[in-house]
Amino acid sequence: MVTGEMTDAEVADQIERADRFIADFREMIAATVVDPASACADEQRRGLQRIAATVDQVPYVTMCNLSNLDAALRGG
Repeated sequence: MVTGEMTDAEVADQIERADRFIADFREMIAATVVDPASACADEQRRGLQRIAATVDQVPYVTMCNLSNLDAALRGG
């Protein structure tokens, strides 16, 4: 019978998956290379800074859902 409630182990797995997804996302932002010769380099840097500055404003449940989608698409 499915109750729709998660077990403690499932909640712990979800938290770990979401936290790992957030950390990986932050690393991806930080590792993004902007071509200094690009005419849009300054705009690209500002865009990346805005994304990095607002990651914490994304609701945690949204990050959970994104981490689940990421795991599903990767076969995890």
